Amino acid sequence: MPGRSAWGRWRCPAVLVAVGAMLLGTGLPALAFHEYSYGGENGAPSFTGVEESRADAFFTGIPSDGCSSPFTGTPVYQTMWVLFTSDAQNWAEEGTGHQCNDTYRYWYWGYGSQGVWYSQGNVRISGGANHVFGLYLSAGGYWSANVDVTQIGSFTHTGVGVDVEAGLESWAQGASSGGVLPNWGLAYTDYSGWINWSGNDYSYVSPPANEPMGGAWNGQMEWDAWETQSGPPCSVSGSGESPQKPC
Repeated sequence: MPGRSAWGRWRCPAVLVAVGAMLLGTGLPALAFHEYSYGGENGAPSFTGVEESRADAFFTGIPSDGCSSPFTGTPVYQTMWVLFTSDAQNWAEEGTGHQCNDTYRYWYWGYGSQGVWYSQGNVRISGGANHVFGLYLSAGGYWSANVDVTQIGSFTHTGVGVDVEAGLESWAQGASSGGVLPNWGLAYTDYSGWINWSGNDYSYVSPPANEPMGGAWNGQMEWDAWETQSGPPCSVSGSGESPQKPC
């Protein structure tokens, strides 16, 4: 389920909050695996949108569950966020969900409030084409979720961003992306016009790096993420925090 967890920063739907509390009461771990690889931009006074180009990737190793409805089973998400608060408990999000051995795939959009995810819509997809994904606050005061300049959904939220992020979120420990998943053409808007990311402001890869999550900056406007079961891919040349094998 869409969320953010960076050892102290955490998002999840209400049902998981309840389940997690019950598991913690028994002394069992509430979440066995929920990990990330993302890059972020925080160099603007405020953020009213985020944009990226990427492919809807194909994954292996996702369990055969969550086969009838989104945000169930053991998913992997290719996603991007506008964070409304620095603790990552309030946010807007648009991405691609992968479930059921990657046979149940969908675009989704929505927002989080106080750590709880509120889906605002989804649409089933197939194939693995490249697309431009855009999520921004419109002149009408609502957030617009777009794919290739076509609006696929919208929702009302009064938040304005303090950061924007893009990357990979996984609940599936055995999943593999089969290589690098570039998130390129990264841009943001601050009420008017799109501005390219710059400065490689920050990034996060769930530790230990490359077991199985990994990521690296590749220039100023691209974050390369991956999840593998055999160490880092060799096809990245970036300045990120995760080492790559020589090709």
